[in-house]
Amino acid sequence: MKKNSILYKLFSPIIGIAASLWFILRVIPKPSRATYPCMRVAYPLASAFVVYLLGLATSAFAMGRMKMYWKQSRYWAMAGFFVIALVARFYSFQADQSPVYANSSYLDIANTPIGIARGIFPGRVVWSRNPDATNENRGNSSWGDAYYLPKNTNMEVVNGMVQNSILNLTGKSSVREA
Repeated sequence: MKKNSILYKLFSPIIGIAASLWFILRVIPKPSRATYPCMRVAYPLASAFVVYLLGLATSAFAMGRMKMYWKQSRYWAMAGFFVIALVARFYSFQADQSPVYANSSYLDIANTPIGIARGIFPGRVVWSRNPDATNENRGNSSWGDAYYLPKNTNMEVVNGMVQNSILNLTGKSSVREA
């Protein structure tokens, strides 16, 4: 979206308000949510919007004081508030910033092994997935009929998945050898 377009000018404040409300409503009740990925996206948008509003408010206040001092013929005070208004407007309307990209350095920390690798093949991981293991189309989505309950689990498929995982982990051809 071009910065000079009407949609950009319309949606920028709406996105800023939405990001601010999202951040406030999610983080105030539980501050640990500030580390969630959605909050890491909302925070720069919300903080930029708040800085924008503070710059506009400061500029409006300074322009009002400047007008008052002009009428009182206090030109040095008027000049001081004029400088404050210019600086506040400069910071609130400055849009020539380089793009900000998400920091993925925390992913390295999340994928770092903890402790000492043990087992017959230290560090080897086997994944197994079969959508037929659970009944996801239960009809009733209440907590009493969750997909992970025994009545919605196909144990034959689950046992086959466990057997295949053990065989893949050990590299053997039968469960007895594994």
